[in-house]
Amino acid sequence: MHSRSSIVRFPLATLATLALVLPAMARGQSEPVPELERLCNRTYDDPRPPSLEALDARAARESGARASFLRGCRHLAERKFGPAGAEFEKAVKADPGVAIYHFWFGRATGEQAQRANPLRQPGLARRTKGEFEKAVELDPAYIPAREGLVRYYLAAPGMMGGSIDRAQEQAEAITRVNAYRGGLAHANVAIARKDTAALLRAHEGLAAQFPDSTVPLFALFTVNAARKAWPAAWSAVDRLERL
Repeated sequence: MHSRSSIVRFPLATLATLALVLPAMARGQSEPVPELERLCNRTYDDPRPPSLEALDARAARESGARASFLRGCRHLAERKFGPAGAEFEKAVKADPGVAIYHFWFGRATGEQAQRANPLRQPGLARRTKGEFEKAVELDPAYIPAREGLVRYYLAAPGMMGGSIDRAQEQAEAITRVNAYRGGLAHANVAIARKDTAALLRAHEGLAAQFPDSTVPLFALFTVNAARKAWPAAWSAVDRLERL
């Protein structure tokens, strides 16, 4: 047992400084992966040199799976899908329990599949689907992976796992987590079914639930104009003008 005289005492100013600095250091070293994903999304949407340089600087401060993930984001922003997939795969192998890494590996693989020769497409497509499914297994509330499965099921032929019914199931699962994104997923399923009534219901539902959103109102105008339902089309325009 230590005596009082043997206990090291720090000045109060030093303790106050440590209280501020240490949490900041910890945040810098262990920023959640979703924060890295937000940086990845921003860079993909705006791949200009300043964005790429900021991503590179961040990747240089990371190591292991996190560094591989950010390097994959860099390649993806430059539309270099093969190198992006290779880096995301490294992230998956280094830390296989992170849903985000699996989703982005699947996303890069899906981009490759769309551009590959016919002999490689089936294997790449299966890998894409498998990575999305693994991401959902790891984190059922992770919406991007379920949205990826919706797109996959609607685009792939039946022999490669495509299924409108499975896409519908994913849309329902998304709705339980996020009503807005679930409504958009239901709208995509309705388009695949060529079900105009369901498409209109999906967007009317979104417009009612989220009255400040322009997306469903633009969709209602477009769909109604295409079917020459002009009163409904102009009603959507009127609602847009009131926002």
